[in-house]
Amino acid sequence: MNSVDFGDDVFIKKATQDDFEDLLNFIKMDFCKNEPLTDALEATPEEMGPTFRDMVKASLEEPCFTYIVRSKKSNEIVATRMMAILERPSNNNCEKDESPPYKSWKANLILKLLKHMEHKVWEFLPNAQKLASGIMISVHQNYTRRGIAQKLVEYNLDEIKEAGCEGLMREATAKNSQKLFCKIRLPKSL
Repeated sequence: MNSVDFGDDVFIKKATQDDFEDLLNFIKMDFCKNEPLTDALEATPEEMGPTFRDMVKASLEEPCFTYIVRSKKSNEIVATRMMAILERPSNNNCEKDESPPYKSWKANLILKLLKHMEHKVWEFLPNAQKLASGIMISVHQNYTRRGIAQKLVEYNLDEIKEAGCEGLMREATAKNSQKLFCKIRLPKSL
């Protein structure tokens, strides 16, 4: 997909595997310091690196709903909306006891919390089988207050329904994200 003008000095494009390292570096530096969970635990980019790597990998799997916003001047990523497909687990016990996948206890604690919230969605949507799951939205501090986050969240949502998703779910730990998601108007088809 080609890039699309997204404002005065930025453009948006669907993320691809070619964007993997740029996306990973962006979330290590931007999201890690602005996310309340990582901030509360004083988690470093090094501690969260393997977790973020897995998140980027999941967000780039097909069908891909992950988009990046880049600066027209520097081509650096200034914002991202990372999403993935979430399918209902086949068994009743959604939360299995698994060994912690990461060396950092902080990363494992955050993963455990996010997985718990992710599994709870099936209780609230007993008939849903497939959802689009928002992994993260992040806008670099130099690009906030321009409406980029809202435009990014609302961008090209029709593709979610076309992929067979019955809805969209999102965990929002940051206060600004919670405010943003309360304002969003999803298409009636989702």
